[in-house]
Amino acid sequence: MHNTDLILLTYKLATLLSGVFLCYLGYRLFMKGVFNQAGDVSLVFKDNKILLKRAAPGTFFVVFGAAIICWAIYSGYSFMNQTIKSQPAAIEQSTPKPTFN
Repeated sequence: MHNTDLILLTYKLATLLSGVFLCYLGYRLFMKGVFNQAGDVSLVFKDNKILLKRAAPGTFFVVFGAAIICWAIYSGYSFMNQTIKSQPAAIEQSTPKPTFN
């Protein structure tokens, strides 16, 4: 296993665990009976609209945690490797050229 594979695996696991942890916190808020200070959220993207009215605080934790989990699964297991291109012109300028008299 390469170093980049290990880093990517660690990143994916940390992302999934943070989503699960947020869902757990939302569940715990529901079990404690925290329903006061309900809030409203509306998300609009393209022609779609999501509206949550009078949602308990636990709902926000669960929805955000589920969104993180879905994003981590949907994004797949890939690593975009960016390489730095060498600049031959800069190398040629730094080396002195021999002169013949």
